[in-house]
This record gives sequence, C-alpha cells and structure tokens, in this order.
Amino acid sequence: ISRREAALADGTADENPETAADFERLVASNPNSSEVWIKFMAFHLSLADIDSARNVANRAFDRIEFRQEGEKLNVWTALLTLELKYGTDKSLQETIDRASQHNNPKQVYLRVCEMLDKAVEAASSSVGSGDLEATTKRADDMFKNMCKKFKSKK
Repeated sequence: ISRREAALADGTADENPETAADFERLVASNPNSSEVWIKFMAFHLSLADIDSARNVANRAFDRIEFRQEGEKLNVWTALLTLELKYGTDKSLQETIDRASQHNNPKQVYLRVCEMLDKAVEAASSSVGSGDLEATTKRADDMFKNMCKKFKSKK
C-alpha cells in the first residue's frame, strides 16, 4: 500500500496504470489522447472484458474533441480490431458502418482491409491453420465490397 501511495504522490502512477481508477485519472487529465483510450481498452481486454473495452471506445468518441479527427480514427481502428478478433461478422459490419458515418469511409475500409490482409498473413504463416481459407475469403469479400463502393474514387 505504501508503494502505491508513493507512486500516486510522486506522479509515477500515471506512467504504468494498473487499475481502472488509474486509467480513469489518465483519461480525465488527457481526454483527447487516443493512446490513453486504447491502452484503457487493452486493459479491459487483458481482463477478458470485451464489453467494457467497447464501452471505453464509445466513451472516447464522446470525450475526444470533434476537431481531433485523427485521434478518433485511431480509436475507431482499435475498436474495429477488437471486433475483428473478438466480435461477430455482424458486429464488425455494424462497427464499420458506424465508423464510416463519423470518418472518411474510404479510410475506414482501407484500414479494415489492411487488418484483414495481416490476418491472412498470420493465418498462412501458422502451421496447420484451418482458418486460412475462411480468412482469405473474408478479406477478398471485404476488398471487393470496398472496390464496389469506391470504384469512382482513386
């Protein structure tokens, strides 16, 4: 307890947050930092609390100033990654649709395609992966969808 009190007193508790209260203090002091919000999401994921991580992302969208588009896009990317790894196809598509309403839709789809491309690379490099075919199909479908949506844009 005394070590924790000392860390709080000298300000080093914010360097390595260990509890939800530490993260709450960080986001209160720096609400426009996507890095802090994403670390807070990762904290909840480390506890296998996916719904809380989603809630943190939604809080970030409300708290980050509207002028900070890049910061918000970073949080959207983290949420899309969360849905890709832990969500369903439906939840991923709903998140893509929501992200496209609040950001440049082409940028959102490009980021999702990049994530899916990395997932295909990871599946192809792992030995005995039966998910390669499904992952490749998912990536191909998303890429075709993106090309169809943005065929007039370069």
